[in-house]
Amino acid sequence: VVFTPHGFIHTKKNLFFKKIHDFFIGRKLVSVDSFTGSTQIDLGEFKKIGGSGKNFKEIANGVDLSKFGKREVSEFKKKYNISGKNLLYVGRIHKSKGLQYVIKAIKDSVWNLLIIGPDNGYQETLKQDIKKFGVANQVKFLGKIGDEELINSYFASDAFILFSEWEGFGIVVVEAMAAGLPLVLSDRGPLPKFVNNNGKIVPFGNVETLKKELNLLSDKKKLNAMGRKSRLMAKKYDWEKIVKEYEKIYRKISKKS
Repeated sequence: VVFTPHGFIHTKKNLFFKKIHDFFIGRKLVSVDSFTGSTQIDLGEFKKIGGSGKNFKEIANGVDLSKFGKREVSEFKKKYNISGKNLLYVGRIHKSKGLQYVIKAIKDSVWNLLIIGPDNGYQETLKQDIKKFGVANQVKFLGKIGDEELINSYFASDAFILFSEWEGFGIVVVEAMAAGLPLVLSDRGPLPKFVNNNGKIVPFGNVETLKKELNLLSDKKKLNAMGRKSRLMAKKYDWEKIVKEYEKIYRKISKKS
C-alpha cells in the first residue's frame, strides 16, 4: 500500500472534522508500506497520526512544461482588453485567498490585477471592496477559462500573486514559474519554498508590506531577472521527473510482494 495524501484539515474551525479524520485515517495507516506527500508539511501531519516509523518520501506535484513554451498573446490581450502592468491571480474567489488585501495594496500603484477562477461565494464582497477603494479600473474578473487561455494569461502577465491564508501545495505557482513569472506569495504553508531570488514572500494580511514589495517589483529589469530564475526553478517540477519518482516508489513496493 502506497498512501499519497494531498493536503490535510488545517483550520481550527474544522477541528471536529479533523479529529474524526485523524482517528479513522490513523487506524488505516498501520497497513501502509510507503507514504508520499507533496510537501514535508503534509508528511509531518500524517507522521503524527500513525505513520511513525514508516517510509516517507516527499514528491512534489508536477506540470507539463512542454505546454509552457513562449507564445503570442496579443489576441488574448485584445479579447480581454488587457494592457499595462498586470498582476495575475489564479484560483477560487474565496476570502481565504487574500484578494481583499491585494486590492488594497494595488491602490495608487502601476499594477492591474487579473483574477481568474470560479466564484466561491466571495466575489460580490470583493466587488464592494473594489468600489470602496476606487480600484475598479485596475481589476478584471476573467472568470473560469479553458486550459489554453489559462496558459495565455500567464504569458500576458508581468507577475503572479497568491496571497493565501493557506495552500496545500500551490500548483498554479509552478505554472506561473513555468511561464517565467516573478512570484509574490504569502508566508503560509509551503508557499515560501517556491521563492529563491525569483520573487517576494510577504506576511499574510500585511497590506503595507505587500504594497511596498509590489512597488519595488515595478522595475522591468528586476522583473525579467526574477522571471528567468522562476523558469529555471520550474524545471524540477516537470511531470517527466515527478513520474519517475513515483515509479521508483511503486517498483520498490512491488518487490516486497
